[in-house]
Amino acid sequence: PSGVNRDMGADEWVDSDSDGIADWWERNWFSSLSQTAASDPDGDGLTNYYEFLFEMNPLAADTNGDGISDYREALGQTGNALY
Repeated sequence: PSGVNRDMGADEWVDSDSDGIADWWERNWFSSLSQTAASDPDGDGLTNYYEFLFEMNPLAADTNGDGISDYREALGQTGNALY
């Protein structure tokens, strides 16, 4: 319809710093693109790259608050170590 702006989602794949993490995600969690994919700001053993892939909070070691670290939950999802 005329006058309606629709988001086609193209910006969801922009990765201007080429670290494998979408810019929108980095800006959402860190307000900038200064973090690297290899960083682990919450110290849970998952890098930002894997926090992004598994849709977890990179600033909380236990995203869902169930007492199991994000790293251990990611191992359960994949069945093997991520590294």
